[in-house]
Amino acid sequence: MKTLVRAKFLLLLPVLCLVLAAPAVASYHTPLHIGVRCQNDFQYGWAPHVDLYSMCNQFIVQIHYTDFIDFYYNLQGGAPAFQYGNGQETCSGCGGVDSVDFFFLATHGFTDASGYVMWDYNSGAYLSSMRLGSSGKQVKVFATYACDTFRTYDGHFWDRWGNAFRGGLKIAVGGHDNLYDGNSQKGWEFAGRMQNGEAISQSWLEAVWYADNNNTPSAASTGTDANDCFTRLGMNLFVGYVPLRDGQIGSWCARGWNGV
Repeated sequence: MKTLVRAKFLLLLPVLCLVLAAPAVASYHTPLHIGVRCQNDFQYGWAPHVDLYSMCNQFIVQIHYTDFIDFYYNLQGGAPAFQYGNGQETCSGCGGVDSVDFFFLATHGFTDASGYVMWDYNSGAYLSSMRLGSSGKQVKVFATYACDTFRTYDGHFWDRWGNAFRGGLKIAVGGHDNLYDGNSQKGWEFAGRMQNGEAISQSWLEAVWYADNNNTPSAASTGTDANDCFTRLGMNLFVGYVPLRDGQIGSWCARGWNGV
């Protein structure tokens, strides 16, 4: 049975840890430092069990051929690692989002699209407490496999995400409605497509939708204006582009695919 990667409550995370060696092969891009945090089960069963570790493992197995895996943690006690101004946010050993170039997260998303469920009972990492890309290693890419958090149909995407993007985050990918667990091949397909030079956004849309046609993958970026934004939405693992912060942001843009 498929399980929605969403929850009606809140959540937290760090216990599993896997540090891989340097990239095994030469890369067409300067190797990025990547952090991964994923969660299958939740304290006291307060959020539904999901199969996400398999996807995360497949992503790691593929991406480590060209990039560095700095950490692989679960989400126990994880909320502080997403909070701007908290020391854990820039700490690699703490699984901090701003301690790497590329952050990959898989868990439930809250049904109100406000953030991400942690393992700990009634705990979450909320978008309102994030300012991504302004501290530490200044994360450039934020990839999240969770329902609802990229919702645009209610007209409040920027109300939720503005604070996070104002830190200088260059691109983020996620789901604007339902995403389902299982079909772990989307992990290595996402990584492999990016390694082949496809845009990060296109790699995500293709890999997630074809893993399950009911999925609703999305990608979002910012720009100095609308044209610049859509250009940046096409960035690949070279990443490039100067970070835009606060008043430098003149536009935000998103694209997504709907499930069948």
